[in-house]
Amino acid sequence: MQIKDLKAKEDTTLTVMIKSVQSLRTAAQKPYLKFEFVDKSGSIFANKWSVKPSELEAFSAGQIVTVKGLVQLYNAQKQKLYFIAYKMLNDEKLAEEAVSEAFLNISVKFDSFKTLSDSQIEAYCVLTLKNICKNIINSESKNNCISIDDCENDDSFLSDIEL
Repeated sequence: MQIKDLKAKEDTTLTVMIKSVQSLRTAAQKPYLKFEFVDKSGSIFANKWSVKPSELEAFSAGQIVTVKGLVQLYNAQKQKLYFIAYKMLNDEKLAEEAVSEAFLNISVKFDSFKTLSDSQIEAYCVLTLKNICKNIINSESKNNCISIDDCENDDSFLSDIEL
């Protein structure tokens, strides 16, 4: 099997070379690895979500590895989920983090997706993402609040207020 032969929702085992690997963190600060795999037929991007600390440095460009998983789910949904996240969050970085976090949460359910239709998978992915975006919005709004106690000794903010 080669990269060009991959099919949607098919459990696949593939031997490929790692072209690049990045160690990243989701919005919830959980580590994950972002790979670009290549073989003689092409390249594909993939993420490893539930990463153990020992795995963070275990992979490097040029290594030959055997990978197994449902690659198509990520590729089919990523762009759509990013668009939704960006519309909700209005921030590129937060949208990327939300999509990463959503796929981390979704990865736990991969085995059950084999029996779902494409529209059911899409609905589950969108619902998961929207919940994560709402959590980010709530978190961001709490971080942007100023306590009245912080202003007691600093009257500089009053100059911006028109009466």
